[in-house]
Amino acid sequence: MTDLTPYLPENSAEYIQKLIAADPIDIQVVKARKSKHGDFRIDRSNRVKITMNDNLNPYRFLITLVHEIAHFRAYRKFGLKIAPHGLEWKVSFQRLMLPLLNPNVFPENLLTLLALYLKNPKSSSDGDVNLTKVLLSYDSFSPEFRLYDCKDGDLFSFENKTFKRLNKRRTRILTERISDGRKYVFNPNVAVEPIKL
Repeated sequence: MTDLTPYLPENSAEYIQKLIAADPIDIQVVKARKSKHGDFRIDRSNRVKITMNDNLNPYRFLITLVHEIAHFRAYRKFGLKIAPHGLEWKVSFQRLMLPLLNPNVFPENLLTLLALYLKNPKSSSDGDVNLTKVLLSYDSFSPEFRLYDCKDGDLFSFENKTFKRLNKRRTRILTERISDGRKYVFNPNVAVEPIKL
């Protein structure tokens, strides 16, 4: 198994080692993927595997790793018939994160937002715009432009297609693809390329 210590906040490594010491989980750090920060899988031989992106800052890495370990704990206790991010996973994730919610692990500006997020965690921490903005501030590479940086009416490029931001809905942003006028909703945190006119 990969040594995770270099990827974690300083005061969290011992807790994580205890979490995974007794469980048969193969945890690998892999080249960054655009569509996810990490994932949890069970192969045909019933072996559990967690993969983590190699470009995550320590705080996002820790949150994502605990998120994936929570999937394993929920699976082990309830089987595969549960919803991936249903109540069983939420309770597992909350319990596993609780010992980490302290200023020795997370900076104050993350603690408050993380505590709010954990009241009803979503399938990704990217679902919380405020939490994501603060997490991005800890990235060592230059931050990408995000859809929430656009104003209504702005044009942007996503996956080589041009879109226009229309308006914000409750949690998503309504857009229109310029080539055919079709409407799409996006997570506000998605990385986009602004188009200047």
